[in-house]
Amino acid sequence: GLSEAVVWRIGAGKCPSLRTLSLCLNEDLAIPFFQGIVQAAESPKTTKLDLCIYLPGGESGNEALKLAGQVLEMGRLSFLRKLHIEGRRNQEGGLQQEGRTAFFRALSSVKLPLLTELSRLELWLRDADLRLFADAVRAGNIPALRVLDLRGGSVGE
Repeated sequence: GLSEAVVWRIGAGKCPSLRTLSLCLNEDLAIPFFQGIVQAAESPKTTKLDLCIYLPGGESGNEALKLAGQVLEMGRLSFLRKLHIEGRRNQEGGLQQEGRTAFFRALSSVKLPLLTELSRLELWLRDADLRLFADAVRAGNIPALRVLDLRGGSVGE
């Protein structure tokens, strides 16, 4: 499997020959991947990224989702083509509002022209999250989106 050091190097753009990536990461690997992107002097040279992240909840999952939002807001994932986020299905162990808000706020403020698939969002979404997502759609930030799969339900509020 991949190590934290390897995914950090990939995120930081230290492997410039990698142009098309398909990564499946748990929160222990998603965190260094996103940290590498944040800490890099410039965006990675990747042209297409299909990313699957498994976030079982708790503080590390929340941190990974906040970092994903930060990277998106920095405009460093414009090459994102597919994003699958698998979280815990039970409400008690779900991701905290802080991480969800950071992620959906980023979606509502940054254009992702290649994003065609946003799926398996098992994040126990709240009304505020869905409003931010609707803002992203209204703003034309995800013009190529063809697949939207919101699993896990919503808990209102």
